This record gives sequence, C-alpha cells and structure tokens, in this order.
Amino acid sequence: KWNPPNPDVTVDAGDQPPFPWEYVNLDDILSDLKLPPSTMEVPIPRYFKEDSATIHRTRDRTIAGYMSMKLGCNEVLVEEEEANEASTVGQMTYEQAVEAIQRNERGRQGKQRANFVKEMRDDDRRKKNFVVDSSTMDTDPEIAAANIQRLFRGYYSRSNAIRERDE
Repeated sequence: KWNPPNPDVTVDAGDQPPFPWEYVNLDDILSDLKLPPSTMEVPIPRYFKEDSATIHRTRDRTIAGYMSMKLGCNEVLVEEEEANEASTVGQMTYEQAVEAIQRNERGRQGKQRANFVKEMRDDDRRKKNFVVDSSTMDTDPEIAAANIQRLFRGYYSRSNAIRERDE
C-alpha cells in the first residue's frame, strides 16, 4: 500500500522524480490468492525501465570505468557453483521429509509449552505479590508488614523524586 508524503514536509528534489519506485508490491494479492511468490513471474513495466534507464546507464558506465582503472579489464568472470551439488542437497526421501516435519512440529510444540509454563509461573508470582487474602493477612503478619513497607517506600521515593524535580 502506498501512502503519499505530507505536502507540507516534502523537499524539492530538483531533477529527480518525486517517487523513484522500482517495484510494485503484490504481497496482498499473493496472500489473498494463497500463492507462493515463486508461482508468479511479474514482468517489469516498460515505463519503469524507461524512467530509470539513464540512471542505470550512468551506473554501468561508472562501474566499467572503475573496472578498467583498477583491474585493467572490461569484464570480470564469476565462477559458477556446481549445479550438481545444489541439486542433490535439496532432494530427500519421503521418510526423511516426514521426520523433518515431525521434528519441527515437536520443537514448535515444545517452545509453545515452555512459553505457557513461563506465563503461568509469572502469573502465580504476580498473584502472590498483589492479591490480598484475608486468611493470609491474619495468619502471617510478617508478609503484611513487608507489603506495607514496600508500598510506603515506593510512595516515599516517588514523592522525593517529584520534589527534587520541582526544585
């Protein structure tokens, strides 16, 4: 989605076009159709190519100039990786695929269970600290005294901070 800039804040860019977009965002369409991005080959519109052609030409000339100046040649050969290695790595049997999926799912469930236990433990701690129970107050005066002291110290330190800030 595109949000135009605020006209009060825009700065005059001079010779540059105001919005030099080089791509079209089709994520929403792909997610609505439930398609992976690899199924769709999006052609680049002609006006995108025409608009940025001069920029690309100057960039290519600059790179060619640096290459001839530094390396003394016009082309640099890039070594290609072996295609056989890449194709054998991605292949797996049905049983291996099932094992990988099960392992990932068990790991996800383990993380989910650990997060749930952590949340429960944190909730219990919060309830233990802040829940006022009449039976607990009657039976354990030390906890009640500690809570009163804790609340008073917090109030006193906040009021001191406000007083010091005002001075």
